[in-house]
This record gives sequence, C-alpha cells and structure tokens, in this order.
Amino acid sequence: MNAVAKNGSTSRYGSVVSIDESPLKEGLVYAGTDDGQISVTDNGGESWFRINQFPGVPEYTYVYDLIASKHGENVVFAAFNNHKRAISLPMFTGAMTKDVHGQI
Repeated sequence: MNAVAKNGSTSRYGSVVSIDESPLKEGLVYAGTDDGQISVTDNGGESWFRINQFPGVPEYTYVYDLIASKHGENVVFAAFNNHKRAISLPMFTGAMTKDVHGQI
C-alpha cells in the first residue's frame, strides 16, 4: 500500500517546478510553481510572500523557469508556458523581470 495516493491525497497543482537563489544576496530565493505562482523569501525561508499576477500572462500559467539576476539584487527573470490549457501551437512562452516588492 502506498502512503500517498496519486490524485487522492495530493494536489493536482501547486508543485515547485523551478527554484533559484540570488547570486548577489544570500537567502534570497525564488520558487516557481506549476500553477502560476512565484514565492519569494529574502531571509532564507523564514517567511515567504507570493507574486501571482503578471501582465500579459494568463492566470495559473506554468512557471517554466526562473533565473535570479546577476546584476540586480531584486530582479528575477521568469519564463512561462501555458501547455496545461492545450495551447501548444504556438506555445505560449513569456519572459519578464519583476523585483521582489512587486514592481515591474
């Protein structure tokens, strides 16, 4: 017997699929999920806040990749992929910068 039943006791979405730590500030970590959220901590995980609205990106769009900037301490580059809504041709991919305080 499995301790975790697939699709029974786990969420269909909300899994972290991309994570990156700032090369400029220790403890500044970005985590992107398959349901369109980017969670941010700047104190090594003691507390987190969430960013979930991005101009031009539909709600719940998969956060495909995150890269913390090597030049701006509070800048992260995010790529999104909307394959969960069967939008495959052309595949939606976007990239943007956003600082950790919600300013674009």
